[in-house]
Amino acid sequence: MTTSDALFRDLTVYAALLDRFGFILAVNPQWKSFVDAGGLVLPFEDRSPPNYGIGENYLRFCAFADPLSPRLITGISQLLAGQTDIVSIVYQRRSPVQNTSFMLLGLPHASDGSRAVLLHVDVTAVAAALAEAQRAAGPTAVPNAAGLSDVVAERPDITSAVAGGLEAAVLTAVAPRPAVRG
Repeated sequence: MTTSDALFRDLTVYAALLDRFGFILAVNPQWKSFVDAGGLVLPFEDRSPPNYGIGENYLRFCAFADPLSPRLITGISQLLAGQTDIVSIVYQRRSPVQNTSFMLLGLPHASDGSRAVLLHVDVTAVAAALAEAQRAAGPTAVPNAAGLSDVVAERPDITSAVAGGLEAAVLTAVAPRPAVRG
């Protein structure tokens, strides 16, 4: 197993399906586990949403005091309106327990009343490995995972490994599950 294989083996993808107004229609089991662990809270309410956020407007979760909020809201709104084909944002989630890095991928998904699928890929291990590789490379070190986008832009070799691993993880997360026969 190569180093990049090890990085992507346990990559977790949290998925939510949105309607054209941004309301959450469905989520995957990883999303539910994340909510159960207290990983998703409504801004300014300090509580997890009921029913895993299903029925809530996703844009409410983006309305927090953070420099990325306007970019998230704008990108997702454009995706829902059909004005863009993809939204991709790398962000950090800081908590007293653990800091994690995510890559949000928003893609069109028009089926059964849905408009888009949002995939939050936990790239904490990837970001840490990239930051370590950059530190080892010399004085242009990235101080933390927030510089992930810069590392990817400057290192096409790493970009290829990241893209391949993310693609595999995303395809696994959104692949149709076989029906259970009883």
